Amino acid sequence: MDLIPTTGALGVARLLMAARGSRDHGDIDAAEAAYEELLQARPHLVSLELELAAMRLEHGRLDAAVRQLRQRLSFAQIGSDEDRRQLEALLLEALLRQERWVEAEPLLRALWSRGQAEPHHLLALARGLEGIGQDEQALAVLGTALEGDDLDPEARLELQVELARRLRKLGRLQKAIEAMSLAVLLAPERLPLAMELTEVRAQALIERGEEALAREDWTEARRAYQSLLDLRPDDATALQRLELLQSLDPAGLQHSSEAGAGDLPGWRQDAADRLAGFSQLLDRLEQAAAAEGAPPAEPPAVPPAA
Repeated sequence: MDLIPTTGALGVARLLMAARGSRDHGDIDAAEAAYEELLQARPHLVSLELELAAMRLEHGRLDAAVRQLRQRLSFAQIGSDEDRRQLEALLLEALLRQERWVEAEPLLRALWSRGQAEPHHLLALARGLEGIGQDEQALAVLGTALEGDDLDPEARLELQVELARRLRKLGRLQKAIEAMSLAVLLAPERLPLAMELTEVRAQALIERGEEALAREDWTEARRAYQSLLDLRPDDATALQRLELLQSLDPAGLQHSSEAGAGDLPGWRQDAADRLAGFSQLLDRLEQAAAAEGAPPAEPPAVPPAA
């Protein structure tokens, strides 16, 4: 574009018209060049800085907006406190749209300390805190946000789901189940949330079952994996672990689930011993018959229990 003299008010006015005209006609490159030339001539005009940054955000030139706004905010003299807040608000928007949570975290903290943070700011602050390893503070921010009585339903749901997912990520599965259950109550029509709740419950049951296996507590392990199978009838992990448990405790597993831990009553133990001996006798008869090429003999009567 032809350079327009910027010395004097008339030159500045004409260049500003050219910048806005290019912007309104979609020639963003020309508009950027005009705005930058204007700012070189009038660097104290924060209004021009805000116009250029807003245009860059509108057209997705986020990196350029971040560089511009950071440079401006680094100046010792910016203008009024309101000017600084507007520049910070645009910088924060650019960072959040790029999901640069860690870089946005200081600006979000400032908003929160001034009591000006909106629910989406608090959500972003929690993500920023997580990014710098401050998980407990992230949970605290979400908890504080959910205490507000004036939250609109969609914001409350988003915060509740974020809390549940963060608890799950930290391995606090029971609290994650509670949080996700509340989210499902807030939006029972949203099937993906119900499915996510099922996944968290399944994860908790698997964890419970694996811990029981490590302790060799077959009864508790079986209960956990049976519950998992009830939750998801075709769950491969549940089927595999129940088969494993059957091989680890083939005789006592069923009795332990029915009668609880401890030895069987005397008469049941005696009956079980007699049945085991009878089964071994059948095996020997079948082996002998197979060796002689004759059909197996009729089994003897089961001896009566004492």
